[in-house]
Amino acid sequence: MVDEPYNRIDVDCFDAISPPAQISAELNGIPASRVYGAADFAPAWVRWPYSLRAKLAISSPRLANHESVTVTAWDVAGFLDRSLTTPGILGADPATCPLPDAEGSGYQTVRWSDAAPHQARQVNVDEGVQLEVLDFGGTGRPIVLLAGFGNTAHVYDELAPKLTGAGHVYAVTRRGYGVSSRPQSGYDVSRLGEDVLAVIEALRLEKPVLVGHSMAGQELSYLASEHQDRIAGLVYLDAAYRYAYDVPGEFEKDFPSLPSPPPTLPAVARPPFTLPEAERRQPRGETATRDAIPSGGRQFTKIRLPALAIFASPHDTGAATADPEFDRFDEALTERQARAFERGVPGARVLRWPRASHYLFLTRPSDVIKEVTSFMAGLR
Repeated sequence: MVDEPYNRIDVDCFDAISPPAQISAELNGIPASRVYGAADFAPAWVRWPYSLRAKLAISSPRLANHESVTVTAWDVAGFLDRSLTTPGILGADPATCPLPDAEGSGYQTVRWSDAAPHQARQVNVDEGVQLEVLDFGGTGRPIVLLAGFGNTAHVYDELAPKLTGAGHVYAVTRRGYGVSSRPQSGYDVSRLGEDVLAVIEALRLEKPVLVGHSMAGQELSYLASEHQDRIAGLVYLDAAYRYAYDVPGEFEKDFPSLPSPPPTLPAVARPPFTLPEAERRQPRGETATRDAIPSGGRQFTKIRLPALAIFASPHDTGAATADPEFDRFDEALTERQARAFERGVPGARVLRWPRASHYLFLTRPSDVIKEVTSFMAGLR
C-alpha cells in the first residue's frame, strides 16, 4: 500500500516453504531505493520450521510515479538469481506478494486446500481456550499424537493415515500455535498437560497411547506422573531427553564427562526432512509463547507406564559430510540419556537409530509405524 504523503510503500510478503536468509525490496530499476529485511544466517535445519512473513517499507520521492516493486531472495552465499516483480501498489492480501524461496520450490498460492484425510474440530480445554484436533480415523485403541516444539498437529499429516491400522488416530495442536487459541498465559507444562487431558475427556477416549515428538516428551511425562490411570502407554519420538526424564546423578554414571562440544555445527547441505505442506502453511507461534514453553518445564523422575523411546544417535543434520567431532559429542550426550531412561523407566523399550533425523517420523515413517504397532500389540 502507498502511505500519505505518497512517499512510502509497504511491502508485505509471506513464505510458507523455505525462508531465505534475507529478502530485499526495491523500486524496479532504482537500486538506491532498496531496503533489506532482517537477516537469518542460521543453518536451515535449526531455523524455525515455519512460515515467514516480512514487512519492508520503501521510501522514495519518485514513488508516486513508479509502477512496480522487485522482491529478491538472498542466501548466505550471496544473491539468488530469482526475484519477483509485483505491482507497486499492493493489495491487502499478502499472497499478492509471494516471497522467492531459497530452494526455488515455488511461490505461495492464493488458493489451497488441505487434502490430508482427517476431520478437524475445535475442542474446549480451558476457559476461552480451544485446541485444534485432527481425527484421522481408524479402529481400536486411541492414539493421540502430540507435536514437538513449534509444530502443529499437521506435522503428522503423512504419518497419521498410515497409523490407522494400529488404532484410532488423533493429533492435537497445543495452545499458542496454528489455529488453536492464543491466550496470554498457560504455557507451563502442567497447563499444557491438562489441555491434553481435557481433549481426552472431551472426546471420551479410553486409555489412549500418547505419541510425542521432541518437546512434547514433557507433556507425556506430565500425564504419566499425574494421570497414570488415564493413559495406556507412551511413545517418545526423539523426545525422552532431560525435559522428559531427569534424575539427579543418573546421567553421570556412564559418562562422568562428555567429549568437548564442537565450536560450530556442521554446515548443512540439504534439509534432512521436509514438513508436510499443511504444516508449512500454519501460522507461527508468538515469540512470547516460544519462550514460555521451555521455561515452564519441571523435573520428572518417575514414569510407571509402558514406554517406547526412540533416539536418533547421532543425528542426521543434513551435513554434506560427517563431522566426527560433532558426532562423538552428539552420540555421547544421547547415549547418556538413553541409558538413564532404560534404568529408570521399568520395562521401557529404548532404541537408538544411527543417522536418523530429529524428525524421525518424517524420514523413517515405516520404521516408526512398525515399532508403534508392535508396542501397542504388547499392551494389555
